[in-house]
Amino acid sequence: MRHLFIILLVLLSLCGCSAIYVNPGQNPATLRVHAHAALDPQAVDDFMQTRVLSPVEYWDVKWRGVLQGPWWGIKAYMRDAKGQLHPLLSTKSNIFEGQTTYQFSGYRDFIIPSGSYAVEVWLEAYMNYCTDVMMMNCGTPTLRIWRQELAENQFAPGQHFEANIDGGQADTNKSLNQ
Repeated sequence: MRHLFIILLVLLSLCGCSAIYVNPGQNPATLRVHAHAALDPQAVDDFMQTRVLSPVEYWDVKWRGVLQGPWWGIKAYMRDAKGQLHPLLSTKSNIFEGQTTYQFSGYRDFIIPSGSYAVEVWLEAYMNYCTDVMMMNCGTPTLRIWRQELAENQFAPGQHFEANIDGGQADTNKSLNQ
């Protein structure tokens, strides 16, 4: 029973279920965010070994624990007048089922309220690991976030907008988790 509770907590945190999304209101607009990026597998291994876990912990997790990823998520945020970001509601979860590869290409649709404001879109790459599932010693470190600000725009009811994030090939260790 305890394992079921742990799995449920991990799934809820991955789905972003704890976020409070912007209310799209009546007659919302839609935004499709296309994203493409790649990570260097050696840079990911180096990052996990030197900045997240020790080399001994890393190999222990790799052989006896849980090490999954990289996973990818596309997110969109509305920027308010104070500069704060508020998450926009996606039509699907932020997890791309079965895509744990070092190269990513996909899109996500968001429902956005009508009005004039700036939007920031993100592509996030992250790993999942557990050194000890029984003790809930797990983590989800972010490998890289690509961000793009869309200038303030007039989002009209029922209109469809598109945005692109082209992450290209990430550089070495220094580009991870900046």
